[in-house]
Amino acid sequence: HGPTISHRMDSKRVQFLPVNFNTDDLEQKLASQMGFITGGSSVITMEGVTQYIPKENSADTLKTLKRIIAPGSILLITYVDKKCFADKGPPRDDGESLILPKAIRMVRDMAGRGGEPWIS
Repeated sequence: HGPTISHRMDSKRVQFLPVNFNTDDLEQKLASQMGFITGGSSVITMEGVTQYIPKENSADTLKTLKRIIAPGSILLITYVDKKCFADKGPPRDDGESLILPKAIRMVRDMAGRGGEPWIS
């Protein structure tokens, strides 16, 4: 049997890097991280980030990553569809508006009440 997932997560090759995408210099932050090689192959995970920062910051982050990681690297990213920011979605073919599912509204609203509103 090979190493377990938890063993792989404890590997020196897996690094967790907290980043404030509104204020930190991502390139500098990554360069200071042991094991990160600018221009090297990487797997980057941005999970649960984009809905909390302005669209411009997400775009700048993606541009920076494109510039500093090697072609063929992997970016795993989650995002919230823009339809989730309104109570009513876009019109259907028949002109009626789609209603945002209650569960999505609840998660969005709870995040806001918890001090982490979805903004983009």
